[in-house]
Amino acid sequence: MTGGRTLSSSPGTFDWAGYLEFASALAKSAKTEAEFRSVVSRAYYACFGVARRELRSRSLLPPGGNENDHRRVPDVLREQPGRTFVAASTHLTRLRRLRNMADYDQTFPNPRQEALSAVAVAQAAMSSLDACWRSGDNEPGTKH
Repeated sequence: MTGGRTLSSSPGTFDWAGYLEFASALAKSAKTEAEFRSVVSRAYYACFGVARRELRSRSLLPPGGNENDHRRVPDVLREQPGRTFVAASTHLTRLRRLRNMADYDQTFPNPRQEALSAVAVAQAAMSSLDACWRSGDNEPGTKH
């Protein structure tokens, strides 16, 4: 999962991408609704954590953070030039909706399907995020 990935944590920081590896493994073995809901939540937080870290490292998001970051991170991604940023924002927004359902809704229809979908969307989001930071042409904050 992390082979070739340019989105790595610095020493002493949490590896948010590890949450996606955990979610993917759990999705394969999950049997209970609680486990499927956890898959969705971990998949979202993997992508959110990576995106927020990368935006902060480029001074596009202030340090610290609060509950507003869950809205602000996709907004800042969407404001950057390039389709990969828009794709990353779209994936993250979709994952947040799934995570809110998994974490807050009393009923969660098709938990296995939602969990597998969340992992697939999170993998696509990570690919988009990786592409955002990999190319100098896509450096956030620059206008083309």
